Order: sequence, then C-alpha cells, then structure tokens
Amino acid sequence: MFKTEHKLEEFKLQMDWDQQILDAFLEESARKDEDMMSIVKYAQQEEHRIKSLTVTIEKKALEASEKYKALEKQLIETTTAQVKTKSCVTSDLFTGRIKHVEQLITQWANSVEQIKHQDSEMQRCALVMGRALKVVLNRTTSEVEALMAQISRTKKDLHQNNEKSKLKAATRTTVSKEERAAQVEQFLKEKEQGIKELDSQLHVLTGALSHHRQQLQLLKTKEKEFTMQITRSKSTISSLECQHLKLEKEVIRQQMITTLQVQTLQILIIPSQEEMVERKMVMMEVKRVKDLLYSKADTMLSLEKRKSEREKALKIKKEEIKVLIKTLSQQLKVTEQEKQKLQAEFSEKLTRIERLKSRFEVMVLSMGALEGEEEKTQAFYIVKAAQDKEELRQKGDELEAKVHKMALETKALENTILMFNDLLSSSYHRSFSKVKESSLTYQEKVKLEEQLRSNKERLEQKQQQVQELQQDMQVSSKKHNFTFRHLVTESLHVFCYVQSSKLTKLICSAKDTKAETLELQDIKLKELKEFNKNINEMLHKVMKDNDDLRSVLEKSLLQLGGAVNWNYKLSLLCRSPVSSARRNTKSLALSSAQLNTISLDWDPAASPSPPASSRSFTSTKSNRKSKF
Repeated sequence: MFKTEHKLEEFKLQMDWDQQILDAFLEESARKDEDMMSIVKYAQQEEHRIKSLTVTIEKKALEASEKYKALEKQLIETTTAQVKTKSCVTSDLFTGRIKHVEQLITQWANSVEQIKHQDSEMQRCALVMGRALKVVLNRTTSEVEALMAQISRTKKDLHQNNEKSKLKAATRTTVSKEERAAQVEQFLKEKEQGIKELDSQLHVLTGALSHHRQQLQLLKTKEKEFTMQITRSKSTISSLECQHLKLEKEVIRQQMITTLQVQTLQILIIPSQEEMVERKMVMMEVKRVKDLLYSKADTMLSLEKRKSEREKALKIKKEEIKVLIKTLSQQLKVTEQEKQKLQAEFSEKLTRIERLKSRFEVMVLSMGALEGEEEKTQAFYIVKAAQDKEELRQKGDELEAKVHKMALETKALENTILMFNDLLSSSYHRSFSKVKESSLTYQEKVKLEEQLRSNKERLEQKQQQVQELQQDMQVSSKKHNFTFRHLVTESLHVFCYVQSSKLTKLICSAKDTKAETLELQDIKLKELKEFNKNINEMLHKVMKDNDDLRSVLEKSLLQLGGAVNWNYKLSLLCRSPVSSARRNTKSLALSSAQLNTISLDWDPAASPSPPASSRSFTSTKSNRKSKF
C-alpha cells in the first residue's frame, strides 16, 4: 500500500492528472486489492479443506489397509484350516512351491555375488584413490619445497646485491651526488620490480597450495564415503547370508512337510480338486479386482455417473436379497407344512401299528422263530439307517457351507460398496469434471465394469447351483418319505397275504378241509411274528432318521409294557429256531383260546392270487435284500 501511494504521488507530480481520473484509478486499485484479498482467503480455506480431506483419505486408506490385512489373515487361516482338515493339496502345488523357493534362493545367491563383486570393485577403487592421493601429496610437497628454496635463494641474492651496492657506493666517491641519486633510484626501482615479481609468484604458489589442500580434503571425504559404503555392503552381505541360511532351513522344513503330505495324499482320496482350484482362482481374481479398485478409487469416484450406477446396483442387489429372503421364507413355510403333514401321517401310521401290535403281542411272545429262516439283527438295520442318515447329513453340510460362503461373499461386496459410497461423499466436488472416452480413466472404468459383470454372473451361477442343490435335497427327502410310507403300507398287507395264502393252500391240500385247524392258527401266528419283525425294523429306521419321533415312540413303548418288556420281546424275536420249535408244541394249547378272539382281515381261501401292487412290493423287497 505504501508503495502504491508513493507511486501515485509521483504520477501526480509528473502527469498532473485530474481528480476524477485519480478517483477512478483509486477505486479500481481498491477493487483489485479486495479481489486479491478474497482470492487469498478462498485459497487458504481451500488449502485447509484439502489438508483435512487428505488427512481423512489417509485415515480411510489406513483403515482399508488394516481391514485388507485382517482379511488376508482370515483367508490364510481358512486356507490352512482347509488344508489341515481335508489335506487335498496336490503334489504339483508342492513341487511348484519348492521350485519357487529354489528360484528365490538362486536370486539371493546372485544378489550376494553381485554385492561381493561391487565390494571388490569398491575396495579396488579405494586403493587406487589412496595411491592417487599419495602421489598428489608427494607432488605438492615437492613443489612447496622447491618454492621455499627459490624464495630463500632470492632473499640471499637480495642481500648480496645490497652489499655490492654498498661497496660500489663506497668506491665511487668521485661521482657527483646527482649521478649517485639517479643510480640509487634506478637500483631501487629494479629491486622493487623484483620484489613485486616475487610477491606475485608467492601469491600464485599459495593459491596452488590452497587448491591442492582442497583436493586433499575432497579425496579424504571420498575415501570416508567409500569406507562407509564398504561397511554397509559388508553388513548387507552378512544380513543376506543370514537370510540365505534361514531360507535353506525353510526349504528343508518345506521338503519334510511335502514328503509327509505326499505320503498322506497317496493314502487319501482327493475328491474335490477342481473345486479347490476354482475357489483359488476366484479368490485370486477377487484379490486382483480389489487391488485394482483400491488403486483406482480416486479416479473412479470422481464421476457422478459412477455414483448413480453404484446406487442403482445397490438397490438392485437389495431387491434381489429381499426376493431371495422371501423365497427362502416361503420354502421354509412349505417345508414346515410338509413336515407337519408327514408327522400327522406318521402318527396315524403309528396308531395303526400299535393297534396291530396290541392284537398280536401275545402270539409273538408265545411263538419263536420259524425253522430254517435266517434272522437279521436290529444292528444291521440300524447301521443301514445310520449310513443313509450320514450321507444325507454330509450333503446338507456341504450345501450349508456353500450357502454360508456365498452369504459371506455378498456381505463383503456390500461392505466394499458402502466404503465406496463413503468415499463418494468426500470426492463429490470433483464429480462434475467430464472425462473423455479416449482417456485412461475411462478405459480402466470400462475394464472394471466388465470385471464386475463377470463376477456378478459367477455369483448368480453359484446361487443357481445352490438353489438347484437345495431343490435336489428336497426332492430326495420327499422320495425318502414316500418310500418309507410305501414300505409301511405295503409291508402291512403283502407279507401276511402271501405267506397266509401259501400255507393255507398247503394245509387244505394235505387235509382236504376248509375249516381253520390248530396248524393253520400256528402258521398265522408265525406270519404275525414276521409281520412284527418287519414293523420293529421300520420303527428302528424311523427312530434313526427322525430324532423328533424318538420320544413319541419311547412313550408308546413304555405304555405298552416298559423298556424291559420291549427288550424281552426283542430277545424272544431273536431266539434260535430250535428253541422256538420246542416251545410251539407247549404254547398251542394256551394260545388256542386267545386265537379264537382274534379276527383277521383277510380270507386266504377266498383270494388265492395276490394283487399287482403286492407282487411289485415283494420283488422290490427281494431286490433290496439281495443288495444288502
């Protein structure tokens, strides 16, 4: 301001401007000053904002890096756990790791050799520099000594010349005073010129000495730097040698691990190599996409269009998730309804079975096993049911693991999208700048969009696979329930029908009578015993497959006679045919009175041929027995 006022005063004195022109000039200058001050203020405010934004961006980047590290740790832990539990890593991967470690060792060895070569060159250069320094020092000392000798000689010459001049002055007494004065002046001038020449030579020599001293100092500093570099290189060599030893130990350990794992792999069967490879490929692609997204987040999030696209994608994903949740809830409701229906049907079947058991319990207790029959224990059917149940459980666990994995992937994608939305709010003021289609950012945007589309398609494919597997599980469970119902219903009709028809034909043909005899009643008792065996096997299967129905069956059995009586009944069913044959003769008289009170549902004489359904059931049952 003072400078401008001074300039104005000078302009007034020089040009004699008018007052109006001066006022206009002053107003313009004041406006310019105000504009400059406002610009400075806005610049300061923007700098503060930029600093705050940079700080927030750095914080977010640190948080993102920490989260990324945590994710990597979790991934490493999960991969190690999978390797420990499944041990499904192939020998090719181990050979690749060994090759990679060997390559690292060779690289370390090459680097160590290069560093040693550089150290040798540095030592050689240091020796050369020391020799050069010694040569330069010797030269400078010799030159200084020569100059000092010249100076001493010139001093001696001056002293001798002074003495000679004194002698000449004493001898020349006849010369006039004027001539003497002129000679003395000339002599003095000559001596002064010689002294000046000597001074100039001394000045040149002192400059050369200072220059040589500076060169000596520079060479000494270089020598120190070279020594420091040599020490550093030695320390690096020692550290590299330590790392080399560590790597050799790790290589040995990895070789031991590989040998052990190869032995285990030779013993074990590898069922899911392709799935592991696909998972690893997907994880690698996801990591690569994440790295690209983190590296290009600032450039991508500067566009408003990308923000709108992200919001649309988020909305679409939320809608898809809601639809999936609704479908899953509907499927759960349907499955619960089916479960309730099956439980009701099963309870009805149990009531029917209990009625039949109450009718034929006394007969089963009194009779033993048929002669010549091979009885199967309950353990056989229990083991069979347990195997089927374990297979279904394994399939269900695999499906649940896949569903859980897909849910985690969706959560990770949602977290990344939320993080991008947070970054969008910070870089909103930069979103109004347009980007050309020929720019690198636009091309990278297109590439990343294509990658996202491909990842979305893969996710959709995985979800479809999961849905298909769930549908297959539902279909298999329905088939299992249907077969169980079919077996229960057919077993209640076919066994009694077929065996009764055969035995009645034989007895009637032997005695030529149509009335029921004691032998027919004995045969019916044996048929009822077989029927009871089949029912017991089915009950065991049901108790193994459905844990919810176990309590109901136990209560019903306790009502019938307790666990002790039930075990006693099972032991009676498992007796030998000889003991049963001995006991049949004794129990015929006791059971005849009770047999008169029982009314059977079929008439063997009236229906000699079984229906088509019973034939099919007998054939299926025989096939199943042959399989087991």
